[in-house]
Amino acid sequence: MSNLKIVKSLKDSENKTVNIQVSTGEMELINKFIYKDKNPKANFSLAVHYFSIKHYAGAVCHFLRCAEYADIEKDKNLIYECLLHTANCFFILKNRYFTTEGFLLHAIAFNPKRPEAYWFLSQVYERNNKRQESLAMIEIAITHANNSISLLLDIGFNDNYVLYIQKAVALWWVGRFAESRKMFFEAPNKFKMNDYYLDLVQTNITKLGLGEYPFLTYTIQKQSRLKQTFIGIEKIKLNQSQIYQDMFVLTMLNGKENGFYLEIGSADPIKGNNTFILEYLFNWKGISIDFNEAEIEKFVKVRKNKAICKNAITINYETLLSGIEAPETIDYLQLDCDPPKSTYDTLLAIPFEKYKFAVITYEHDFYADARKMYRELSRKYLQSFGYVLIVNDISADGKNSFEDWWVHPDLVKPEIIQKMICVNNKVKNAENYMLND
Repeated sequence: MSNLKIVKSLKDSENKTVNIQVSTGEMELINKFIYKDKNPKANFSLAVHYFSIKHYAGAVCHFLRCAEYADIEKDKNLIYECLLHTANCFFILKNRYFTTEGFLLHAIAFNPKRPEAYWFLSQVYERNNKRQESLAMIEIAITHANNSISLLLDIGFNDNYVLYIQKAVALWWVGRFAESRKMFFEAPNKFKMNDYYLDLVQTNITKLGLGEYPFLTYTIQKQSRLKQTFIGIEKIKLNQSQIYQDMFVLTMLNGKENGFYLEIGSADPIKGNNTFILEYLFNWKGISIDFNEAEIEKFVKVRKNKAICKNAITINYETLLSGIEAPETIDYLQLDCDPPKSTYDTLLAIPFEKYKFAVITYEHDFYADARKMYRELSRKYLQSFGYVLIVNDISADGKNSFEDWWVHPDLVKPEIIQKMICVNNKVKNAENYMLND
């Protein structure tokens, strides 16, 4: 629609001249309406224009005029859509809950076999803590999914996958957590979604996680079953990593003493931590980074080495490492941020041109990556710097792949690489990988 402005002079209630500006396109729509004020299409076009410029009162007026003058038999879908858009105007304005609900119920009563109004009403109920009602509406919407029709004006109903996502949300709010989590994790494989819904799914996946995720713990009783032993193994009675990451580092470096680490995404300083036994039993130095201030506060109370609270993506790592006089050959790099994009963005910030890392554990969280892209991007990037993937798609349960483990071949003995390398298209249980059957 043209942006050219036309100045119109009108008389107000006190007979004073008032100048207003309208675009030429808007003037054309107004002229069509003036000459055909009961024409549904003329009213609808003007309503859409007012909606586009956020003049919601004008939009409501003409959506309702369109619905009033449309033929109830021939224009049934148009009338239904006008009622949806009227509800949407009040929804956007906020604090118009009863009015929004009323127009959506009116739309449902007018055409109870279409899904859009049920879907919209489910969201309205969700926002107002009517959780069972929200779930009930989306369940009804799903039964009518095949009756959806493309709307003339978008309200966010892109495809039937929006019903699936709304149900996942509604299930969570009524306490059916396992079902909700399962739907969110399956959604990226089931549907081709737009960016808005991919981001929404990613946010929920990141927040919900897999629930109680198992810890695979090494104990001294398992020493004889290790695939590859290392110097100083007898010092470890119990490790602390979630799935043997600390044991992997020591395996690849043959129990190295006095090493150096860069730990990004440290979380708890002991439980599930990948560097605790490196520091505590093998006298390693290093620096840990986490975004959670509470975790860093715990860290500085129980650990000797430095820990800082920062957003890992924003750090200048060359400045950081030179500031603590880190060696240019660093023994261990941990990358573990959420969501997967954050870990990848952090990877790109590491100065690989200046620093070389002997061992890297990279948490790609493939199971939680809605776009299913960052695992492959990270692999190509690390390979471009000469790193070798030793084991791919490591997990705690043998089902949900979340890490790759790497080494630099210049810094790890080839016979250890040969013994430990395991790269194929299967998800690996970390304990099964580290121990002999």
